Amino acid sequence: MSQYQLIPYARIQEYFTEQLHIPISQGSIFNFNKVAYGLLEAFSEITKINLIASYRMNVDETGININGKRKWLHCASNDLWTDFFPHEKRG
Repeated sequence: MSQYQLIPYARIQEYFTEQLHIPISQGSIFNFNKVAYGLLEAFSEITKINLIASYRMNVDETGININGKRKWLHCASNDLWTDFFPHEKRG
């Protein structure tokens, strides 16, 4: 909910408490995201390997703001795999 739908931790906490009757702290939600991020590292590497090995790859970038600074969100994809990654430079 916090990553895909960009719902703030406080609203997720409220939802779990009021709708599901499961009290949960904002810290726990943060920790769940941190664990999930770590588990996705291997998947990220598999994605990159498959993109590099593909016959055709689509690439693009768009400007984003990270902590008040201009960065570039790069995207590489084919029919089966997609990788997004921020970078200091464009192109």
